[in-house]
Amino acid sequence: MSVETMWSAFFVGAVVLVATEALATSGPDVAIALAEANTTIWHVVPSLIALVEHPVPTLRLLNMGGEACPADLPRRLARPGLRLLNTYGPTETSVTATWTEVFPGQRITIGKPPPPATPPGWSTSTSSRSPTARKVNS
Repeated sequence: MSVETMWSAFFVGAVVLVATEALATSGPDVAIALAEANTTIWHVVPSLIALVEHPVPTLRLLNMGGEACPADLPRRLARPGLRLLNTYGPTETSVTATWTEVFPGQRITIGKPPPPATPPGWSTSTSSRSPTARKVNS
């Protein structure tokens, strides 16, 4: 997940916050540090975000994965401007294999395969064997 997280951040010109030992061991107080760093996207396991009592008002996207997302979590976390995702990927693949946006009061599923990661200006085509991407001349 860490490689996928870094590349998706770099792809859009974002900054990756590398955790210090203090941040990594801060437990529920991690939200305070994330808010102070103006964090906008957080990839986190549901069991950690469930412990967090402080809001992170700068968040625009919360990607929960790595374990089952409890049904009450979206109800507690939902707010205007925050998109909540539930992602799933078998340990053997080490990537997100499926995803879905979650909403308060709706059933949480593992979703569907993500769209192909295609840079702007590129198009994709899929054959029966493998997807390909090519630069589109403008």
